[in-house]
Amino acid sequence: MEVREYLEKKGFAFKTIQRASGINYQMNCPFCGDTEQKFYIEEGSGRYNCFHANRCGVTGNFYKFQKELGDTPKRPKKYDIHKPIPKVYKKPTETVNDLGKEVYQYLKDRKFSDETIKHFRLGQKDNRTLMIPFYKNKELVFIKYRDIFVKKKMYSTTEGEPLLFNRDNTLDDVLVICEGEMDAIAYREYGVVATSVPGGTKNLNWIENEYVWLEQFGTIFISMDNDRSGQEAVLKIVDRLGYHRCKNVILPYKDANECLIEGITKEEIEQCFIDAEEFQRDLIKRPKDIRERLKEKLFNIEKRDGVPTQFIYLTNILGGYREGELTVLGGNNHSGKSTLLNQIMLYLTRKGHSCFMASLEMKLEEYLAWAVYQTSYNGEPSLESMDALLNVLQEKLVMLDTVKIVNPEILLDYWTYSAKRYGTKFFFLDSLMRIDLEGSNEYKEQTKFVSQLVSFAQEFSCHIFMIAHMRKGDKDTYVPGKVDIAGSVNITNLAHNVFTLWRVPEDEVNEKGHNTKLYVKKCRETGRTGSIKFNFDPQAKTFKEVNNYGGF
Repeated sequence: MEVREYLEKKGFAFKTIQRASGINYQMNCPFCGDTEQKFYIEEGSGRYNCFHANRCGVTGNFYKFQKELGDTPKRPKKYDIHKPIPKVYKKPTETVNDLGKEVYQYLKDRKFSDETIKHFRLGQKDNRTLMIPFYKNKELVFIKYRDIFVKKKMYSTTEGEPLLFNRDNTLDDVLVICEGEMDAIAYREYGVVATSVPGGTKNLNWIENEYVWLEQFGTIFISMDNDRSGQEAVLKIVDRLGYHRCKNVILPYKDANECLIEGITKEEIEQCFIDAEEFQRDLIKRPKDIRERLKEKLFNIEKRDGVPTQFIYLTNILGGYREGELTVLGGNNHSGKSTLLNQIMLYLTRKGHSCFMASLEMKLEEYLAWAVYQTSYNGEPSLESMDALLNVLQEKLVMLDTVKIVNPEILLDYWTYSAKRYGTKFFFLDSLMRIDLEGSNEYKEQTKFVSQLVSFAQEFSCHIFMIAHMRKGDKDTYVPGKVDIAGSVNITNLAHNVFTLWRVPEDEVNEKGHNTKLYVKKCRETGRTGSIKFNFDPQAKTFKEVNNYGGF
């Protein structure tokens, strides 16, 4: 929508004037009660400014303007998120056989009526294996198998599509999600249409696959098992689906099927839904309220130290890349900041972690070409090495397709989408200089943006890497420190970790035995600092520790 069209739609009274920036619309500021028409918004770019500097002084772009007025503007077309191409799943070729005596009795023992058994089209593979068919748009796309004698023995069709069981029968804009198919089936006996997750509490890949379909629901009741693993899964699901629309259903027994077996009435189940708890981020806590979080922090090594780096000495200093942290990487021009960041990303994706790369200084084809060199080892890329890399990255890397300056809100909007849909845990920004920080006080805007990054990392339990450029030194051979990072001092104050990369002068390489050095100038978690010696291979475009430990 064009600026003028939008203003008219909102009913603003304005006049058209010519300024140095081009045609502007002058009007009363909608944010501060201005009556002197000191608010200007540009026709072409949509940039706006209120000249009541003391009491307002708001500035921004057209996207922000619409959001501030309570609308949901479309993302500008000049940005595009390159997400993984939908995977092609295998559909079952096996026929769902009619129930035999043993499997039928197993279902009757669970208190399922004949009508319910027929409704879900349950069958058997053999006289000890229940077949649970999953349908999507009335087509059989997945089968789960359950041994009726061995409780934990379950398996499913290979390379089947991860989707919610009973999804086709959902009604209106209300969705019920429970932990197992038996619970979804039991809920039908109570008159509740419920779905269930396909792979238990630890596998949430169904969220990515079903994300667009899930957006239609305004209310989502989560009815996972009433035990520790079930309730931990609830929080992970809600983080992805949104606190604003989810409610937690607590049953009197472990799950819906157990309630059915134990004779819980329909009225009692209905009351559980009436009493379902809304999810709120309660900011006031007593010490014991966070006992489980504290235990995770102290005794879960992966949570405490994070994902180990690919460099032995860096891991010794840092511990690892922890959730909820921001790492700032600085360095002189041509020191290899982008190359090192790319190498870290490649390592993490190969370890199975989902990453988002906002490489705003290189086109995607240039960026990925660099990555092909880094993974070809001999420095000579081939079609085979290119395709091999793409296969590795396809399901683990999301990229922003633009080399234009990006508005912070738009960037964080894309990151939020990626975190919720794909479960992305590592975000890369190259670089701070390519972020459109509006306003007359650049340092203040930098502080605000970096604070937003820290908040994002903590909200989505992810790790953010950001490249920041250095102030110009007297000479390129100067070893940069934390205070040499250009911009507000709060960039490094707010960051959890600060690295600087230094290229050793050529005439000193032989003497030192390495050509690059990475300095850890800050690590809030461990309090340790230090340096790591690298040799950079210009042909393979990779950094390796001089002792050959670690590496890519």
